[in-house]
Amino acid sequence: MFGSTSSAHPGADYAINKSNPWYVGGSLQGVQPPSHYDFRALRLTPAELRAEFKRLGWTRVVGLPDPKSHAPRHVELTMRAASKSKPTC
Repeated sequence: MFGSTSSAHPGADYAINKSNPWYVGGSLQGVQPPSHYDFRALRLTPAELRAEFKRLGWTRVVGLPDPKSHAPRHVELTMRAASKSKPTC
């Protein structure tokens, strides 16, 4: 997945030593979206988010998943990209 078998690479280390021993690939089909009981107004689908960005006139969006799942270097790069973007709001 990362092109490396070195445990010095945080992603490779996680995939080799800490994650599940197997993965499944191929096409995915969602049967039912997950149920969320909190923050319902913020639980938008990707299509709904794209429509909202378009409605707001946003042409660039920076997103970051849970930072606990990424190496600090990746979080820093994402934060730098976000800070260099020109705010539109």
